[in-house]
Amino acid sequence: MSRNVKNNVPSGKKKAGRPRRFDETVALEAAMEVFWAKGFEGASLEDLTNAMGINRPSLYAAFGDKNALFSKAIDHYGETIASPAQVGFHNEASIEKAVTAYFELALEGQCRNGDCAKGCFIAGMVGLEDGCMPELQAALAKQATATHQGFVERFDREIKEGRLGPTPDAEARATLMMDLMQAQSYRARTGATRKMLEDQIEMRVRAVLA
Repeated sequence: MSRNVKNNVPSGKKKAGRPRRFDETVALEAAMEVFWAKGFEGASLEDLTNAMGINRPSLYAAFGDKNALFSKAIDHYGETIASPAQVGFHNEASIEKAVTAYFELALEGQCRNGDCAKGCFIAGMVGLEDGCMPELQAALAKQATATHQGFVERFDREIKEGRLGPTPDAEARATLMMDLMQAQSYRARTGATRKMLEDQIEMRVRAVLA
């Protein structure tokens, strides 16, 4: 073997691939915004790659196919927007402040990019995406169910400790709060401003705690 050929033989260490030149979190945030605005079916790969600032090979390499990207967007929404509202609800000692915090923090997440809210990402997708793979529908439903169950447990504790009356029961209060949040989401998607929605929070809180 010649010296030149020998010197070109790999030493056993795999040559590192080219590093990705984009922030995956920023790209995922952009993808979530596209899905949020257009839905799963309405969001084309061109829409997604343009918003994310990457090409299709990079999307597939970093996130998988469109279904996998949507699943990651669901998780990202849960971690960055839904979770703070739920944490606020569970961390407040007063149940009135807890319910208020939930609506306020949810609205803050919905309005983070401007005055007009876009509604709830999860509520806007559940039941509307007939073309979704079953596992994606299940992921959406799982997040909604977990949120509902957390509400039930907190309201049940408040009732047992005498801070809320026994009727409506915990299940009914949790259901009402979820329904009111979906109503807020609908109004947000149909043009309500942040100020309008903020002014309605006290009314929603009173309804849940009545």
